[in-house]
Amino acid sequence: MFDGRFIPLARPDVKWTHEQGSVMMFEHLVNSNGLKAVMKYYGLVPEEDICFIKEQITGPLESPIKDSSWPYKGRPKEKSFLYEIVANKRTGIDVDKWDYFARDCHHLGIQNNFDYKRFIKFARVCEVENGKRICPRDKEVGNLYDMFHTRNSLHRRAYQHKIGNIIDTMITNAFLKADPYIEITGAEGKKYHISTAIDDMEAFTKLTDNIFLEILYSSDPKLDEAREILKKIEYRHLYKYVGETKPQGKIKIKREDYKYLPKQIADAKPDILPESELKAEDLIVDVSS
Repeated sequence: MFDGRFIPLARPDVKWTHEQGSVMMFEHLVNSNGLKAVMKYYGLVPEEDICFIKEQITGPLESPIKDSSWPYKGRPKEKSFLYEIVANKRTGIDVDKWDYFARDCHHLGIQNNFDYKRFIKFARVCEVENGKRICPRDKEVGNLYDMFHTRNSLHRRAYQHKIGNIIDTMITNAFLKADPYIEITGAEGKKYHISTAIDDMEAFTKLTDNIFLEILYSSDPKLDEAREILKKIEYRHLYKYVGETKPQGKIKIKREDYKYLPKQIADAKPDILPESELKAEDLIVDVSS
């Protein structure tokens, strides 16, 4: 919700992802806790290993050089399989998925048939197309089908659930209304808002889920509008789901055109209903891929 909905609306000119935030947070943790000396003590090479950890999170840190066959700097091409563990850009089979599968299936009561321990047991590093890859045994194909089925089930029943999307939208609206009035102290005492805390990791470490309750229980009249939206969520007075549609053919709606969709829908009201009033501000259009 934060990087997918709130930041694009609060700061449309900023291209920010949670992966970028994770890399910046990692840098902050290393620097603020003096971890480079500890890394050297345990035989690590900070310049290489810090770069390697960042690449595990976000991929190559710089744009690949033209005609370069290896875009990474933390580890040589001979260790290419190491980049398939945390965030596998080649197949999407990685421990990042396994982690949130286990977490979300547990809390949502959804069956997770994928056995990651078995997958690890039958995985080997093999030479494939002049590179080293992590390869499972052929008999593990059924286990992998279960993995992708679990992913599909989570997206269909949870991540893309209409009520979940409605609540995400309402929280986003509340944060947008509260943003100018929330102050978070960052480095050197500088003040940041919810949307600008991503620019300073000291401030960002203080921006936790508690911001929801901070707004909800605030008595500041400036936060009245935001507080009312969050109260509606608490009382389940949610925005109403009207319907959904798919564009015809291969039409792709550009992000910069999203803001025009509510007005287009409001203007499409049939003339046979002259007494009904429908305005663009009455509608929220959510585009998902």
